[in-house]
Amino acid sequence: MKTKEQILEWLDKQPWKNEFYENHFKHKIGDRICFNENFIRSAFDWPIGGDVWLERENEYLKWYNSNDKPMSWEEYCEQNPLDGSECWIDVDCEIQDSAGVGDRKAATSANIMSKELCEAFVAYIKLIQLRNAWVKNNKESDFERYRICVANGDLIIKSLYYETTGLSFLSQDMAQEFLDTFKDLLETAKPLL
Repeated sequence: MKTKEQILEWLDKQPWKNEFYENHFKHKIGDRICFNENFIRSAFDWPIGGDVWLERENEYLKWYNSNDKPMSWEEYCEQNPLDGSECWIDVDCEIQDSAGVGDRKAATSANIMSKELCEAFVAYIKLIQLRNAWVKNNKESDFERYRICVANGDLIIKSLYYETTGLSFLSQDMAQEFLDTFKDLLETAKPLL
């Protein structure tokens, strides 16, 4: 599925765009210009020169259906059915092995992914709560922060000014102590750091 902006950008790149716009696309209802996917599709159904416009419609549909990246969660679910290799996180934060096969449902499949990512999310949830318990109610927002992150596959502490998201700490010593204490959880959460 493409956005309105993507469709207009694609149409504007076509050498026949003026002919297309003048004859069919800019259809007015009162003072309003209509835009919807069905109207665009029907605009290719010209009574004269049908073969040319059939080719152009096929070109448009090939482009329209060629998303290399989903433009919404619903589209991701449509493009990626369950294949049985995924895992899921249950209500007790346990990783369950097979999620089954078939349609991925937008409303209920957000916690179905690879086993590595399931484990990383559970570890990250724990780490964020532990981090919040360590920094408690510090309000020193003008101080330099130290964040635990991954560089070249290794856990590191990076100095960042005004960084208060993720696994950030007020001092390098506190960040290092947290890293040393929770190294196993941090290793599991690496895909998210």
